[in-house]
Amino acid sequence: MTVTVRDAAGQPVDAATLEIQALMAHPGMAPVIEPAQGQGHGVYAAHLQFTMAGDWDVLVTGRLPDGRRVRQRAAHLSVHAAD
Repeated sequence: MTVTVRDAAGQPVDAATLEIQALMAHPGMAPVIEPAQGQGHGVYAAHLQFTMAGDWDVLVTGRLPDGRRVRQRAAHLSVHAAD
């Protein structure tokens, strides 16, 4: 999964410390959490391995270079089992 982080002026934000969290709607399911690696130009990537099919909410959490915290919903996914 890749996400792009931009400031209020639309400029890319590099040097953030971010995690991608995938949360399943079912109670008791453990989240999938992976660190996001900066790719440059505000792009961050993480490899998520979903533990089961179903609906997942994806959040981006962490800190921006200026120390502000980030917690932003990035996507809602419907994951299907591979054939």
